[in-house]
Amino acid sequence: LNEMVAAGGAMRIEAARVLVPHYEATRDHDRLIRTLEVVAEVDDVRERLAALRRAAEVAELGQNEPGRAFGLVARAVKAALGEHDLGQLLDDLDRMAHASLRWEAYGQLLREITPDIGDEDLALTVLMRAAAVARDKQEDRALAREYFDRALALRPEHHPALDALEQLHTQAADYRGLLAVLRKKAELAEEPIERTKLLMRQAELCAHKLDDVTAAIDAYERVLEEAPSHEVFDGLEALYARAERWVDLGGMYERQMDLHVGDPVLVRYKLAELLRT
Repeated sequence: LNEMVAAGGAMRIEAARVLVPHYEATRDHDRLIRTLEVVAEVDDVRERLAALRRAAEVAELGQNEPGRAFGLVARAVKAALGEHDLGQLLDDLDRMAHASLRWEAYGQLLREITPDIGDEDLALTVLMRAAAVARDKQEDRALAREYFDRALALRPEHHPALDALEQLHTQAADYRGLLAVLRKKAELAEEPIERTKLLMRQAELCAHKLDDVTAAIDAYERVLEEAPSHEVFDGLEALYARAERWVDLGGMYERQMDLHVGDPVLVRYKLAELLRT
């Protein structure tokens, strides 16, 4: 039978099928794995996947070779694109990657199969895993940002991707990228308190890091509509003066008095000084 397997030809796979239970019984794990790999050459996808998964199981548990198991599961994943059990295989692949530390191969495979996954949830999972591997294991922040961005292109409201990008842009001092993320999170925020915090961060970022006075004022004015506070009025006061928008500054003082925010005597004095000059 082994000679038939080695010789190839039409009976190669059939001979391997006959040998599998023999090597199972004798617990000859190495030959069992190699024989299952021959069975996996079959055209039938279900039989191919069963053979590869069994071979990976033997490599992992019978031989304690996580690297070999990873390679076998990787072959199964490629064969299972479009199959209903792809999700389970992807979980097995992730576990094998952690056991074998084959991060380069893992990240490359995830990036390779992404375009061929039709299920949106699975595609999102693969994109997020590819990004996490690039960030945490390969220390490639540019590649990580690319795949977190792809995850957002697939599902714009995906908060884990937004949170990851916020952290990456902050670490890289990429303030324009950070501003884009903060704006997106503010659009998605359902709670007024959360939205206010995000708008305040935008205003501070524009004012102190990007030197974009107009954008900073816009952010503060949006906060003013929802949650007027002493901090917001102080921020607008400095920015209106910096932009020499004196009419807007005067209107702000009047609104501050109407809302009873801050010391009314001081606010009236500032308004009088503004009108006088």
